[in-house]
Amino acid sequence: MNHADQFSANRLALRREKLEVISKAASRHGAIALHIFGSIGRGTADALSDIDAWLTFPDATIGQVVRDRRSVYREAGEILIAHEMTANRPRGGAYALVLYASPVGPIQIDWYLAPKASSFVDSSARTIFASEVIPVGDLPFDGEAQHNTSQSERIDWLICMLFVAIKAVARGGSQDFVHSLGEAYQDVFESYGLNGCGITKPHSFSSIATMLRQIEPHAREEQRRAIHAIDGFQRELQNHLTSNSGRI
Repeated sequence: MNHADQFSANRLALRREKLEVISKAASRHGAIALHIFGSIGRGTADALSDIDAWLTFPDATIGQVVRDRRSVYREAGEILIAHEMTANRPRGGAYALVLYASPVGPIQIDWYLAPKASSFVDSSARTIFASEVIPVGDLPFDGEAQHNTSQSERIDWLICMLFVAIKAVARGGSQDFVHSLGEAYQDVFESYGLNGCGITKPHSFSSIATMLRQIEPHAREEQRRAIHAIDGFQRELQNHLTSNSGRI
């Protein structure tokens, strides 16, 4: 197996390990069901795909689970950075995009913690376990939730989205996402009076690397650590794509 194939194989193996860890964490914290949706659920995942984990909890315990949610997330590994977007959370629950450190670059898990009363699952979701039937339907996102922003929160978000942009560039698509992220990136710099905003369009690996470096002077220590891990990952991914004829 050459280096390029090994890169993909290692990420796929690590993702399988994370799926097992998520299942154990869900059970340990009292979930009555665990479903995996997104590209893994549909069977279209590649080596860059994230894990979309939908955990359903009894209504009587969801409040405590939400309060202790960081302990759930930490069971999946060493957290590089986590961002909670309230509009993505299930009604009555919680959501977080979490990037985990690994030898093959950050691994993304999107955690959705939902109460039984409002939990639905996507028709293409894969059931990992379920002690009660969770109905199929539109995922109940809390679109009316108020999201509190700050400079640090926006930097967290930009770092996570630039990691997502790396995957978009590698796959050769998602131009609408790249464009909207570029506008949001510039808006954050302007809104908080941050200097050093030269490159603002994440349309290539090199531009994303520059945008990460532009954030770094304004970042906290843990944010800088995530930036370095993501930058190292995009360099490794470039090497992989070059030696593997552009295939992921």
